[in-house]
Amino acid sequence: MCGIAGYLGVKPKEAGPFVQRMQNSLKHRGPNSAGLQTMHQACLAHTRLSIIDLSDSGSQPMWDKNNEVCIVLNGEIYNYMGLKAQLSNYPFKTATDTEVVLAAYHKWGIAFLDHLDGMFALAVHDLRTKKTILARDRFGKKPLYYFAEGDELWFASEIRALLESTKVPRKINQNAIGYYLQY
Repeated sequence: MCGIAGYLGVKPKEAGPFVQRMQNSLKHRGPNSAGLQTMHQACLAHTRLSIIDLSDSGSQPMWDKNNEVCIVLNGEIYNYMGLKAQLSNYPFKTATDTEVVLAAYHKWGIAFLDHLDGMFALAVHDLRTKKTILARDRFGKKPLYYFAEGDELWFASEIRALLESTKVPRKINQNAIGYYLQY
């Protein structure tokens, strides 16, 4: 099942302890390992349920071959073996679908999402461009909740984890209830 959480903004080091709390609240989603990475304008966390590659090399956050792009992924990419064959020039170190997503990002940029068939929620942070991509599968099978205020964005696999950041107000947005019921 796995779980992801993170912070995007100008104070990632200060956000680290809050992201750690968010990660701790997701341990039930991924009991096999947990990782947290703080970098330029991002702090990414992951709790892992090992399924495809049971080795430690599949732990996340996962870095690309050049340590320039970092990813956290919750879900499963059904066509990862076919994609891996198309990306044979990439020096794969694991048998995970997560590393295939990193290689796809390297080859196709943001268009990598068009190539993924599966259920997923992910965050890809690129140190070269200083940009982060947050995405989930087209049907929303894997949850991705977020809260944005000012120059900060918090995200997680569960609302409970977002509340652990202490930045998200614990009140119902009355304006959003209609949208929730409608859509």
